[in-house]
Amino acid sequence: MPPNPSAPTPAYGAPWLPITSTGHPVSNPSTTPSTPEDTTMAPPRHLSDAADAVREFNHVSRPTGPDWQYPGHSYDALGNLSYLVGMLEQAIDQSTRPVMRTYEHGRVRIDGGGDADQAIRDLVAARDDAMRAAAALTAAVQRMHNATSPMGLDTEGLPEFADDEDDNR
Repeated sequence: MPPNPSAPTPAYGAPWLPITSTGHPVSNPSTTPSTPEDTTMAPPRHLSDAADAVREFNHVSRPTGPDWQYPGHSYDALGNLSYLVGMLEQAIDQSTRPVMRTYEHGRVRIDGGGDADQAIRDLVAARDDAMRAAAALTAAVQRMHNATSPMGLDTEGLPEFADDEDDNR
């Protein structure tokens, strides 16, 4: 069945895009990648990949083992975590840019006829809170990393770390 041009536009989606018979906006190259290869480079996909990597870390770091048992392992992990959270503030800000650009052009529409100006004020306040929280998290994780820097394993009396007979001094 062809789309009904006189049917109201659904409350979701972009009102300036044509609507299909299913009620969904028709994608176009400027708003939606056209090939599966393009979707791997879309900015949200990178955040999804980062989330998957953190999830995997959480899974594999539960038990201890040969590659996950000494203070140096924590130091390395905290250094990488510090690097990751240090980029959150910028990622939070940049995640809102498509909305802000759309709003600046007067094109944000809110489901149910809501107030776009109020929604943007709420978004900006939440974004600013999140950016402050990200900065605080970055500082705390950097302190953790710094605290583990001088830590090591006391190997005295541990047979697996006994010096070779030729190496006694």
